[in-house]
Amino acid sequence: MNDITYLMLVLHHDIPHREAEGWRVVNDLSDCHHGHYGVIMERDSDD
Repeated sequence: MNDITYLMLVLHHDIPHREAEGWRVVNDLSDCHHGHYGVIMERDSDD
């Protein structure tokens, strides 16, 4: 059995939708000074 973790870059407004799908925030990449708002989310494989 392979343990696979998926990563995704997500904009802040999409976080609640992705959390409902089982994703979790692992790194906040927000840069308020430059107007970039995003996070890295991860999810384990369904295998």
